[in-house]
Parts: sequence; C-alpha cells; structure tokens
Amino acid sequence: MNILSKSCQIFAIMFLTLLIGGGLANFYFNGGKIIGGLTVNLPAQTSPLEKIRETSRRFQNSAAWNLAGRQNAWMAHAALQATLGKSEMNDFSVIKADDGRLYRGGWYPVNLDNARLLAEDVAMLAETAGKTGAKLLYLNTPDIVFNGAGAPLNHPLMLDYNTAQDVLLYNLRQKGVDHLDTRTYLAALGLTADHVRPKTSFLLSGPGAFAIFSELVTDAESRFGLKLDPNGFYRDPDNYDFTVLPQFFIGELGKETGPAFSGLDDFIYVAPAFETDFAYEDLDMFGNFTQNQGPAAETLLNPEALVHFSSLYGLYPQSYYRHAGTAWSRIINMVRPEGPKILIIHDFYSAQIISHLAPLAGELHTMSWQENLPMNAEQYIQNNSFDYVIVSFFSQNLLRPEMGALLRDKNMMTN
Repeated sequence: MNILSKSCQIFAIMFLTLLIGGGLANFYFNGGKIIGGLTVNLPAQTSPLEKIRETSRRFQNSAAWNLAGRQNAWMAHAALQATLGKSEMNDFSVIKADDGRLYRGGWYPVNLDNARLLAEDVAMLAETAGKTGAKLLYLNTPDIVFNGAGAPLNHPLMLDYNTAQDVLLYNLRQKGVDHLDTRTYLAALGLTADHVRPKTSFLLSGPGAFAIFSELVTDAESRFGLKLDPNGFYRDPDNYDFTVLPQFFIGELGKETGPAFSGLDDFIYVAPAFETDFAYEDLDMFGNFTQNQGPAAETLLNPEALVHFSSLYGLYPQSYYRHAGTAWSRIINMVRPEGPKILIIHDFYSAQIISHLAPLAGELHTMSWQENLPMNAEQYIQNNSFDYVIVSFFSQNLLRPEMGALLRDKNMMTN
C-alpha cells in the first residue's frame, strides 16, 4: 500500500511538472500569438462581467489554437485515420462520404423547431418591408447535401439539413412570403455539388455563388419588376475574372479533420473586370468601424487575404470577400447611383453574393448576425427607404435562434 501511495505521488508530480512545464514552454514559444487573440476591441456596451467572461473565453481558445506542435500532431492523427480507412472523425461530427466530400455528422436528428420560428420572423419582416414599399425575398442556397451528393445518405449519422430548408420554405409559402429556392435552379442547370461547394467547406464556390447571383437578379426582375440588370451586363461571366488557385486550402470541415484525411480544395475567386467605384463603410464583428472609397479591389474585396497567411490552418480564403467578417455595412455606388437601394440580411456564407450585387445597386446595406451587433432589422427597414430586401441564411444556421434575434430583438443603429 505504501509503495502504491508513493507511486501515485510520483505520478502526480510528474504529471504536474509536464503540465506546468508544457504550459510555460508553449507560452515561451507562442506567447505573442496567444496574447494577440485577446487584443481585439470589445463593443462599448459590453458589461465588465461580460468583458471578463469574453476575455477568459478568448484566452482559452487562443491558448488551445496556438498550442506548440498542435498542427503537426493533428495532421499526424488525421494521416493515421486516413491510413486506417476511417470515414469519420471527431466522434462522428465530420463524415467522409464515398464521393470524397466531407459532411456534418451527429448523434441526434436535425431539430426543426427553429426553422419554423424563423419563418415567422421572416414573415414579420416581410410585412414591415411591405408597409415601407419595399419588396422582400428569402433566398435559399444549397446545403452541402445537394443534387445527389451524399444522397442517399451512405452513413447513418450523416446530417441532411435540406429538411430544415424544406420546413422553412413550406412555412414561408403558407404565410405568403416570396422566396427563391436556388436548389431547384442549380439542379436544373445540371450542376453537381462539386460545382456548388468545395469538398471540405460549407462555403459556396466562386462559380456556384455567381450562378446563384445571376438567378437572384433574374428572379427579382421578373417577380418584382426591378430594373437591376436590364441589358444582362452584370450577369455575363465574360465581364468577370475567374481565377483558380489549385489545391489551395482546406475548409472548415477540413480543418476539423486535417488535410491528410480531407484532401485539399481549389479556390476560385471572382472579381469584376469592369469599372467600379464605391464609397464604403462597415462595422466589423468586434465593433470596429472602417471607411474607404475606391474600386471593388480596395473596398468590397481583400486580395491580401490570399497572400499573407501562416499555414493552411491560418488561411481563410473566404476573407477575400470582405463581408465574410462584417456585421454591418453601407456601400454607395459612385458609378451607378441611380440603381435601387437594397438591404441584404445574411450570414457568413453569402459574402460572395454581396460582392456581386453591389455594382447593380445605387446603395447597398448589409446586416449580418453577430453576438454583439446592436441592430434590429425590423426597425432598420422602418428607418430607411429600401426598394428590395433580401434575407439569406445558410442551411445549418436555420437551426440557430440567434438568426431570428437579428430580425426582431436587438437595439437599433439608426444611421
């Protein structure tokens, strides 16, 4: 018993020595990066207690993300799983299908209650928009499971969020809210999941986002009589530069599994090849305000995001489209000031569509859900004279109650 007790004490001492020593070593090598994760300004209205909680949360996340050797260890783990022929990782939260694409997995079925509630919020917003003379459309973009990809689902724990989209659209139809289901349009074009989204990411591909933008403009002109692109100039892909960066990045799901398991994706980004000039201002997700004027490459787009990054895990190519990280923005088109005034309420996944819409609009406003965003979309519509309001959320975000809160519960920023 005495020997066992001493063994336990020795083990405890060794464990604490390794734990403390490893922590100090990690801080010695990566302290700057860890502290860098704490330097972002919090919104002014954040309470002292919330600041402490948020700082603690960011410190934990930053320390975990910047753990010395983390990426190498994770990549080795991913390589082992791939060698063993496994089709899932992270307790089945990510599943690799026979088509090589990554999908979200889970032990519980998709809860559809929030999709129904969100339909009520969108209907309320449509009523508010109608009273101001604006036309509202809900834009539904494809889930990862699209047009035969991953279907029939070849893994019992693979989650299909098309059901949530179907429930939302059914309820919008019952409430008389205009909506555009681009799943049907893209499938009719013969596009597959590989055309619409990368294998390792939730994000729309460059060609996929452009196809959705084109159909959105066509639908708005026929449904509402809006003159967005009467000559078809902005829907002509020949007026844009499509640039392919082969085997360039891993998406959100790929970063959860490692490139040895997921493989790499091409990144195709799209930029206008015609004259643009915007007066641009935005509020980012941390409450920082910026203002600028110039062509799309200096306002709507961020080419630096594709150049300056530390590793595959530090590369977020979607940041090429600035609205991937904005909470609010206002874009005034200096080239086409006579265009309509548009508001798009969106999440992270619609950033590319916004960059394509801006040259058509005389003035484009955007609102994105963020935890500390002090805005309410209903009041914002009441205080501005919009011609067209677009609401679009990614399929998996339909289940988040925060999306409805953006529409009705937050305080208002009047300008």
